[in-house]
Amino acid sequence: MTFRALTADLVDRIEVVVRFLAVLELFKQGVVELDQASAFGDITVIWTGGEGVSADAIVIDTYEG
Repeated sequence: MTFRALTADLVDRIEVVVRFLAVLELFKQGVVELDQASAFGDITVIWTGGEGVSADAIVIDTYEG
C-alpha cells in the first residue's frame, strides 16, 4: 500500500504528518518496510510484522511537547 493511499481520507495537513511519523515509528520497530523507487515518488509501505504481532507488542513513545 502506498503512503498516498494511507492518507487519502485525511483532510488536515497535521493528520498527514502524524500518520507519516507513525509509519516511521513502525519502520523503526521493524514491522514495516518502506520502498521509494525514485526521488519524490510514491512511498510503498510493506507490512512485515506478520499476523502474530499484536497491538500490545508495538510500543509507541508518548509526546510531551
